Amino acid sequence: ILGPSGAGKSTLLDILAGRSAEHQKNFTVGGKIRINGAETTSTERREMSGYVTQDDVLPGTSTVWEHLLFHATLRMPIGTSTNALRRRVGQTMRDLGIEKLADSLIGDQFSRGLSGGEKRRVSIATELLMSPGIMFLDEPTTGLDSTNAAKVVDILSKLGSRHGVTVLLSIHQPRPDIFRLLDRILILSSVGSVVYSGPSVSAKGFFESLAYVPPRPRDVHVADFILDVVINSPEKIVAKVSVDFLKSEIAIENEERQRALMAEFGQEVSNEAEIVNS
Repeated sequence: ILGPSGAGKSTLLDILAGRSAEHQKNFTVGGKIRINGAETTSTERREMSGYVTQDDVLPGTSTVWEHLLFHATLRMPIGTSTNALRRRVGQTMRDLGIEKLADSLIGDQFSRGLSGGEKRRVSIATELLMSPGIMFLDEPTTGLDSTNAAKVVDILSKLGSRHGVTVLLSIHQPRPDIFRLLDRILILSSVGSVVYSGPSVSAKGFFESLAYVPPRPRDVHVADFILDVVINSPEKIVAKVSVDFLKSEIAIENEERQRALMAEFGQEVSNEAEIVNS
């Protein structure tokens, strides 16, 4: 999920994840959220998913191993053996490349500890312990330098390709190597309307096909170009982009894909806007 600050990326992520946020009391949420064709409740979505917040909430005086083992003990089924808990923690650390940090103190504002990128990976590991089918992450690259940000997103990409985890994240302005790792993108305008939703590789062609949008400079990456259009264009232009997207072949393909998924899972196809996860 991409878009300028205040577009509603975190709010949308909270709704999809089934999290009840204080700011959601100011408006009404409508529509249906389906996973594998079945309509889900917020409780069901929380049970099958993990959520990594924008800020790392970690105990600074614990080592990485102690923190993860404590969480595994609390969250895995009662009766799970100590050996099984240790194996799960060890496998999760290997999946995220943090096994060498097992005996390192996490650290906080009072004591030295892990770097920002390492803390982010520990936060992801905390949620990954329960083998969730979906991982929600609220701007996981915030506060990281470009190299660590790329490492984090690369790890998340591998979770999807190697372990079958659906990863849904919000991000403010990805650099080129991060953008290439995103399979599909949803772009929101500053007022929260959908400007684009579809394969990331198709976004460039869609925006360059709009005659009223200034041409992309050759030295500007497509992600920066798209967000510049959304942020700097007059509201009327951004609204026109939203309307034209709904008429585009990409939007039609999205609808056909949704209908095919719904039919595959034996669900009735409605005209309501629905989130479908394959």
